[in-house]
Amino acid sequence: MRNVNFFLFIVSVLIVVLWTQEANGEVIGGTKRLIDKVNRKGPYIGIVIPNLFEMNPLLNYPEYKSSKLVIDVGGMYIVLKR
Repeated sequence: MRNVNFFLFIVSVLIVVLWTQEANGEVIGGTKRLIDKVNRKGPYIGIVIPNLFEMNPLLNYPEYKSSKLVIDVGGMYIVLKR
């Protein structure tokens, strides 16, 4: 029975790996224009922050100097620093 479970596990993993397809995302509207503007002015370091709970300690850190540029992409904040 153990060999059968192991075989089924291996087959399942192979199916998942071999059947993966490419996924592409697109940013549109005002967010896209803001990203294009940043790309022209660059270079910037982007910090992806998934929620405000994790963003507040960064903003309160005395060594952190913000560029005052924050992009909200799909509910995740990207703080850019030059």
